[in-house]
Amino acid sequence: MTAARDSIGMRLLGLGIGLAFGALLHKGKLDRRKVILGQLLFDNARVVKTLASAATIGAIGLHVLERKGRARKDIKPMKVGGVVGGAVLFGAGMALLGYCPGTSLAATGA
Repeated sequence: MTAARDSIGMRLLGLGIGLAFGALLHKGKLDRRKVILGQLLFDNARVVKTLASAATIGAIGLHVLERKGRARKDIKPMKVGGVVGGAVLFGAGMALLGYCPGTSLAATGA
């Protein structure tokens, strides 16, 4: 790792972004087990709406950064076995625990 990427400033930036992300999850009530399970049972669309909004904003941001020459797309080939296996494992864990990795940390912090 280069010195610039491993600087204390970059670590603090990462910590700040993580704390802000957790605070936004909490503010949106996405750190609640009931909301996550509601999504899995198709009773609550809050998580889907939030993720769709985040994906849209991320796509726009990536497009802007790419046009300015600050980022580039590096599309890797899809490995169906890995995607399906990972999705099943992730979904089973979410259904059993009621949290995904990000929301579990936000709920712990709350």
